[in-house]
Amino acid sequence: MALGNHTLSSMLSLLLLILFSMVHSVQAQVPSESGKLPTYEQLHKNTAVTMSDLDASLTKAWMFTHRDEPDVRPLFDLTLNHRPSEELYVLRNDPDQLTNIADNAAFAKTKAKLANRLMAVLKKTNDPRLTNAFDRPPYVENN
Repeated sequence: MALGNHTLSSMLSLLLLILFSMVHSVQAQVPSESGKLPTYEQLHKNTAVTMSDLDASLTKAWMFTHRDEPDVRPLFDLTLNHRPSEELYVLRNDPDQLTNIADNAAFAKTKAKLANRLMAVLKKTNDPRLTNAFDRPPYVENN
C-alpha cells in the first residue's frame, strides 16, 4: 500500500510521540504501601498516589474507581491505561486513531520503514531516549 508523504510524516510524528509516551509511561494501578489500591479520596486529592504525570482530579478518581465496569473499561483503556508498545493508524480511514493496525501483516513493510526512519532521526539528533537518559536524574529520583 502506497502512502503519501503527508501520511508518512504524520505517522512518523505519531511514532515519535508513542516512543516519548512509552518512556514516560507509569503504572495505572499502583497499590499503596498497605497493598490496597488507592481510594477515590486519595485519587481525587493526591496527584502522587498513581500516575503522577496526571494531576489529581474528580475525573481521574472516577475513571480509576469505575474502570472495571463494562461501559467504562473501553474509556479507561483509551485514556488512562497503558498504551500498546507500537501503534499504527491509517489516518485517511481512521482520523481519530481508534483502530491500531500495528500488528496487521498487511502493513508490516510500512511499519518497518517507519521504524527505520524513526531510529535514523533519533540517532541523527542524539536523542537521549536511546541511552536511557530518562532513567537517571534529573528525570527520576536518585535513590
